[in-house]
Amino acid sequence: MDEGAPVTELMSTNIRTVTPETTITGAAETLVKEGIGSLVVVDDTDHPVGMFTTTDLARAVSDGNPATETTVGEYMTEDFYTLNAGNGARDAAAKMIGRGVHHLPVVDDDGAVIGMVSTMDITSYLSYRTATDMT
Repeated sequence: MDEGAPVTELMSTNIRTVTPETTITGAAETLVKEGIGSLVVVDDTDHPVGMFTTTDLARAVSDGNPATETTVGEYMTEDFYTLNAGNGARDAAAKMIGRGVHHLPVVDDDGAVIGMVSTMDITSYLSYRTATDMT
């Protein structure tokens, strides 16, 4: 079965990370400035410990806690999924669909974050592949 391109060919390597100690204000500023919908939360060795998304941000704001004093660690999603560098596009798409997520961090053999695959990356890949198959 064709697994498609490796996720390392699809992923964005210009990812934004934060630590659990980052304030909600700091995370919100990064999300807005970069025009992105999620941040990988990492420990001091760049290993992912969670995801912080715009949904988590909305939850933090709706709780009414001071954003300058509340941390990402209090609202991040700890039950998250990753892809290994050796996974293919089919693996990524199946995991996203099965888990109902739009972003998956890609980790190297040591578990450090090296990139991010989004539903847009998968869609772009499939569109390109379909177009080239038709020619």
